[in-house]
Amino acid sequence: MEYAHVIQYISCFLFGMIAYRNKWLDRIPHRVGLTWLLLGICIAVLRYSTDWIPYAGGGAGAEAFVYAVTETAMCYGLCVGLIYFFIEGSPVQTACIGSYRKTATASTSSIFRFS
Repeated sequence: MEYAHVIQYISCFLFGMIAYRNKWLDRIPHRVGLTWLLLGICIAVLRYSTDWIPYAGGGAGAEAFVYAVTETAMCYGLCVGLIYFFIEGSPVQTACIGSYRKTATASTSSIFRFS
């Protein structure tokens, strides 16, 4: 684990717990899901194919701040957007995907069962 990403990992874990308890990922609106997916894809394209978002080696500067914010936005955008795509936007949903979703939901509910 990279120590620089600990805050990002903790925030993703907490966001996942809150989203699960409120069933946010089961009912992502079309506009929200598509917006997050496009945001994640656009940032990824800009980050990895151009120098628009330069890599910052660290430190406490504006370049490092911009890099950290855009990397976090890309990660959240791709996570939420891809979940939306595979739940709602996928043109073909096979029996295998439906079966996997039921199994994953059951496993996750047993992990996050709170009194």
